[in-house]
Amino acid sequence: MERKVVHPYHVGSVEINYNSKSKTFEVTGRFFLDDMENGLSKKYGGSFHFNDEKYKAKLNESLQKYCQEYFKLKTDNKFLK
Repeated sequence: MERKVVHPYHVGSVEINYNSKSKTFEVTGRFFLDDMENGLSKKYGGSFHFNDEKYKAKLNESLQKYCQEYFKLKTDNKFLK
């Protein structure tokens, strides 16, 4: 009897552009909302819903903490804020 192992497959992308006029990085992330909601829920507990305005402050705070921990840019051997 053949046994199948199911592994979830999650896809996302991040695009980073440097704006020379403002001297800033512009970061665009594209993810499936349900994957982000589930991931944030596992990491920080509670419910997260992108399409519900009452979760906006909680989402922004959690996304900021998540990005500070997992998304880092480095230039001249120094991490950027």
